[in-house]
Amino acid sequence: MVDPSRARVVGPLAPYAHGFCVELAGRGWAPSSAPDQMKLMACLSRWMEAEHAAVWELTAERVEQFVQWRRATGAGSWSAST
Repeated sequence: MVDPSRARVVGPLAPYAHGFCVELAGRGWAPSSAPDQMKLMACLSRWMEAEHAAVWELTAERVEQFVQWRRATGAGSWSAST
């Protein structure tokens, strides 16, 4: 079994990583899928840190900017770690 908590989340979302991991498990995410979600959270958090974005600034517009950035970097899969 893969442990989703092994994805290292740094940056503004780091304080929420454990709770997110617990929430994924509670919602029945497959052990093989949850780590991908944690990697995506880690990527988002690193992007936010690079953009100097605080958690409260994570609006739909900022998420769209993140999505565009992922596309521009060639991240073809939402589970790919960038």
